[in-house]
Amino acid sequence: MTTPTRIRADTVNRPLLKWYNQHARNLPWRMTRDPYSILVSEIMLQQTQVDRVIPVYSRFLIIFPTIQSLAAATPMAVIQAWHGLGYYRRAVRLHKLAQIITNDMQGRIPSSTTELIKLPGVGRYTAAAVACFAFNEQVAAFDVNISRVLHRLLGVRSKSKSLIPSEEFRGIIQGIIPKGSAANWNQALMDVGSRFCKRSSPLCSACPLTKICEHSNNLVEVEAQGSTTGRPKTIETRLPFKGSPRFFRGRIIRLLSGLEPTEPIHIDMLLEGINVDMDDDLKLKQAVFVSLLTAMETEGLIWFYKSTLLASTLTLVRLPS
Repeated sequence: MTTPTRIRADTVNRPLLKWYNQHARNLPWRMTRDPYSILVSEIMLQQTQVDRVIPVYSRFLIIFPTIQSLAAATPMAVIQAWHGLGYYRRAVRLHKLAQIITNDMQGRIPSSTTELIKLPGVGRYTAAAVACFAFNEQVAAFDVNISRVLHRLLGVRSKSKSLIPSEEFRGIIQGIIPKGSAANWNQALMDVGSRFCKRSSPLCSACPLTKICEHSNNLVEVEAQGSTTGRPKTIETRLPFKGSPRFFRGRIIRLLSGLEPTEPIHIDMLLEGINVDMDDDLKLKQAVFVSLLTAMETEGLIWFYKSTLLASTLTLVRLPS
């Protein structure tokens, strides 16, 4: 794989950074170089839209302003502060990470990708993002958006559906990063991916990189050919969220968060509560419900136990304390 000769670093970076300087999104985590705040934002942004993250991010940092305060909190308090984001296992993972950094590393978050990636639960992207945005390490932070933009820009087909870049591709991109401006460069590519270079139906004509983008130029040719063949467009559909396991996991956490600290609820009452306004065909069945609770207990999101009261055995559920 080689980079097209007409794509040079300055050819990409000049229009990209000029556009970003004028149109960058005003996001709270871009206003700080605090490693803890950036780590929190990166964990929250995993699989979650920016608009949903902003209010929870601000609230979370008010409740836990330092990594030490987060480490000292109970799992229940962290899960409750995470309310609104879903994927609650991220909250548990972040809490454990805060405890490791506080107890074993004197509260100092590592400053390099190499050291960050050694922490449990920190992947290659998160390590690169924290190192770049907090410590100005000159490295590409390959999230899905950035990877998609760069693969399309250079006309390189990804070897994986998840757009995980190959080591060869990473090496090529490392040579394109403008010296001293990696943070703005990464953020600019994220914004381009979010606004224009979408997974389906990209807005190529409005993109600041359209004139030099291999994908954009090829797309114009394909569209021109398609207009004469009359081929129908492919319409992508997504599975409904309501009634999915993730939907019910969120309902379970919200219902348990409304209880008093350490207050349990009977398993049957919990099932009734999360099914209360669901259509009959979408209601969670008992067997699936128990399986869901078991998985959530394994992840550290809930406590699921039996209690003997008045000669009856009751199965109770509550948030971890």
